[in-house]
Amino acid sequence: MSRPTFSVLDVGNSSLRVGLVRGNRLRNVQRFPVPAGKAMADFLFQPDSPSFDYAVATSVVPGRSRELKKLFRVQKKPLFLAGTDLSIPLQITYRPRASVGVDRLLNALAADRRFSRRTLVVDIGTAVTFDAVDGKGSFLGGGIAPGLFAMARALSTSTALLPESDCRKPRRLLSRNTEESLRVGVRGGFTRMISGLIRDTVQEMGGKVLVVATGGGARKVVNEIPQIDQMDLNLTLSGLQILASETVLMDGR
Repeated sequence: MSRPTFSVLDVGNSSLRVGLVRGNRLRNVQRFPVPAGKAMADFLFQPDSPSFDYAVATSVVPGRSRELKKLFRVQKKPLFLAGTDLSIPLQITYRPRASVGVDRLLNALAADRRFSRRTLVVDIGTAVTFDAVDGKGSFLGGGIAPGLFAMARALSTSTALLPESDCRKPRRLLSRNTEESLRVGVRGGFTRMISGLIRDTVQEMGGKVLVVATGGGARKVVNEIPQIDQMDLNLTLSGLQILASETVLMDGR
């Protein structure tokens, strides 16, 4: 009996990442910007979209979760929401457990199952999250920091005269104009914040930790953070794939 084909969907604050799992392989990964007010139906269930048996999804935006449920009901396709319909199979010491983001747990699940060693996942997006696993099925916790553009907006809106930074990499630290000075503080400060938090978290974990970057902003800054060992932009989708293989497929739902 062939394994079912299913879709995995990661709905973020500003984008939608979609993949198809067929034959235990993640394929056809696509990323769409989804600005506020834009319906996800514009990206899903198009005439040329690949067919699938069911979908497993996660969303950090409650309104988008409701939109997904309604859309899949109309299409008469089964939809499982991670963390709601499907529990994340990790030992979690976070309290209260429900307060930790499902996207963070999916990253942790993917890291735990794929690497089987102590791993720190750094998800660089609208916010930056740091999530650690021991490689033996336990989520150890982590931290949350503002994302690059959130930092730039906060500085601009909190001051009377400073414009919003374009967040480009500065050419030098001793800048000679306001625009470049903002790049030093925003982009340079952002990457050094991540670098410092990685260093201190790895030390707290006892050293010898694999550091994996993911998220929509990872590609932009990963080369500026020497502690990052590898980058996987599909880590959350991999977590959804693993969740389905350990719950939906195992339970025969």
